[in-house]
Amino acid sequence: MTNASIMFTAFIVSIICSVIVFVAGLFSGVVRMGTLFLRTFYALVMACAATYFILMVFDWYYEKKKKKFDESQTAANDKPVEGNATENPAVANPQPVEQPAEQVGFKPLNPEVVSSK
Repeated sequence: MTNASIMFTAFIVSIICSVIVFVAGLFSGVVRMGTLFLRTFYALVMACAATYFILMVFDWYYEKKKKKFDESQTAANDKPVEGNATENPAVANPQPVEQPAEQVGFKPLNPEVVSSK
């Protein structure tokens, strides 16, 4: 999950909690409107913060798990193949690897060559 989707999810959950608090306060009939709005706002803020925290903990856990999985995959891919050398002659007598051609790129000019022209 991205941070934006985590924040959006936390905001949606907090809106739902706020609606529940507001409707419960309306039906109870013992809460003044100022107090009801204050409680609704408090529910919005606290539910948003708690949901964001919980989602970030899960995201941290899954990222840690994914990193460990990726490291184990690269370690498994880098592990040399073990076996009897007589079974596979290519392993017993490896061919030399061709050297890549010289790379063409930026090379600074020799000032002596440039000044002689």
